[in-house]
Amino acid sequence: MARSKQYYPSIDGLRALAVIAVITNHFNENLLPSGYLGVDIFFVISGFVITSSLSNREDKSVRQFIVGFYARRFKRLVPVLALCMMSTSILICLFNPEPNKQLITAITALFGLSNINLYSNAVDYWGDSARLNPFTHTWSLGVEEQFYLVFPLMMWLTVFGRWSVKGRHRLEWLIASFGLASLAGFIYYNDVNQAATYFLMPFRFWELGSGCLLFLVLQKRKCFERNILSSAMPLILMMALVATLFLPLEFNVQATVLVVLFTTVLITFLRIQVTDSSILSYPFIVYIGLISYSLYLWHWMVIVISRWTIGIHWWSAPFQIGITLLLAITSYHYVEKPLRRAKWFSSKRKVAIWGGTVAAIGFASLATLPLTSADNPLYLGAKKEETLTLSEDIQCGTSNSHVRKQIIRTIGDSHSIHIAPMLQQIAEKCDLELITPKAWNSLIIPSGNHSHIDKIAEVFEPLHPNDILIISSRNEYVHSAPLLSHDGAKWYDPSKQQEKYGYGLDYWLEELDIILDLAKDKGINVILFLPNIEFDKKLLPLSVCTEQWFRVLSAGCNPSVSMDYLESRFPKRYFEEVKLRAETNDHFYLFDPLPIYCKDKNQCSRRVNRILAFRDTNHLSKEGALLMLEPFNSFLNMHRLLTKQQPPAKAGGFELRTESPDTR
Repeated sequence: MARSKQYYPSIDGLRALAVIAVITNHFNENLLPSGYLGVDIFFVISGFVITSSLSNREDKSVRQFIVGFYARRFKRLVPVLALCMMSTSILICLFNPEPNKQLITAITALFGLSNINLYSNAVDYWGDSARLNPFTHTWSLGVEEQFYLVFPLMMWLTVFGRWSVKGRHRLEWLIASFGLASLAGFIYYNDVNQAATYFLMPFRFWELGSGCLLFLVLQKRKCFERNILSSAMPLILMMALVATLFLPLEFNVQATVLVVLFTTVLITFLRIQVTDSSILSYPFIVYIGLISYSLYLWHWMVIVISRWTIGIHWWSAPFQIGITLLLAITSYHYVEKPLRRAKWFSSKRKVAIWGGTVAAIGFASLATLPLTSADNPLYLGAKKEETLTLSEDIQCGTSNSHVRKQIIRTIGDSHSIHIAPMLQQIAEKCDLELITPKAWNSLIIPSGNHSHIDKIAEVFEPLHPNDILIISSRNEYVHSAPLLSHDGAKWYDPSKQQEKYGYGLDYWLEELDIILDLAKDKGINVILFLPNIEFDKKLLPLSVCTEQWFRVLSAGCNPSVSMDYLESRFPKRYFEEVKLRAETNDHFYLFDPLPIYCKDKNQCSRRVNRILAFRDTNHLSKEGALLMLEPFNSFLNMHRLLTKQQPPAKAGGFELRTESPDTR
């Protein structure tokens, strides 16, 4: 069967559209929310082009067929990839004191395994760990390279080296079968395991397979009707494709399917046109498509290094885009293009072997770079920002009659863990035993939904009279307003479950009363931490918010939240009920951390006395927790909770949210 080797500039134009969409999304996801799906456009194009390339080979043996394919892929992909990985690895070491995770991603990228590395480390593509890793984008190269391990073999085994009608039918059915299974898995597992559907090749096979199948179908059906509609369809489909890229992130599955569908149909109409005269074939657009691989590699490095240094702003974006273009144009003309066309060795087998050797050398070189802050001499910044000076004047009580160590135990969600650095200081100074939850969701009591109430005996089992039980939680089922996730990615409303199952304050109070009754029987003191600050907007990671000479701090490093928002989170009845219990139970105390962190009566900020007190929307940083050390130690001593003496009777009521010596 005759096979065309005609070059279609509009295919490179489509690559340009894809890479521009990706770069736009990465610079500002609000401009093009689904622009990241430009990668999916690349997948379809890649499947189409690879099938076209392999179908034109005249190799006589499977060894020639496979080795030749990998030699061409190596010459096409690896030189620029190796250059980008090496240079970026050095740069990230200059600005990140602990670049080990990023360097490991770079090493795995050299072998086409970065997608598996990112998945195994539970990286959220939209999360901060991915946004600050200059090699995250290499996951797509891993998907393609793993597809390249499978598809050439599938093609050879079905067509047996000859482009027969039966062989082509076998290949079509094989791709269609695997593609449908892959699509079904992508749709089903998106809710079950989104990271797998994003990073792993089996869930992306259907996209690359769409391009492969399209080429096979077009090759055997050359007689398409060419009319006015056919000439107009590329523009219509391109507009539909671009419109899909504006869909919000929550429609990611639907948007992905539409992008693959529109790309497949668009390529169909581009191929059946008599002349390649679409807007995608304009010389400038075609040129952007030709350098799209280099653009894709370098743009993310520029963006991430910028996030570690000056940030991304309206005034910096033109400079950053210019740097990206300069790097891409230079690497395309002086590395990618000449090395791809050069005749390296007379034997393709030697090219493949040499490629493995280069990857091994790259691995060894990256492995010698510093992996921790302790041995990173390349880091240009100060090792730490201004740190909190801890007071030596920690009071531990007056009794010397201890027979055993007094125990402080914390229960609750992750908020019971993020106060641990402060409690550890007190425990070490006063020779106490500190018991904290093994995991953030292991002992959430009270929870408001009775989910952990059956573990109440486990809570009290190690405790004895005069020990201290601390309750610290976010109390999501008590909230009277929606909550922002810790990473600031989305809001969620617990009121739906409260209405459906009856969860909420009444359940929470029932659980609290059970704790108080058991604590009274055993002579244990209970301290409830009242709600602290939580933010109604995303916070940038601590790693890019510490003050360094090379860094321009973004507004996201020190956001503020209004006191009106903080006061709206919990119903008034919550404070009334806990206050009533504190007044009527001599062993129950309320500690209010809010005045420690909120110095302004109207606005509360992330930084307190130049300390970054919060690592995300609602969790304290280590140093943020230590800000609580002296006030909480004063609180314990005021109520004589660190001695074996009986605490004094409480005088009067407890005023919430007021300045007092035990919270200042």
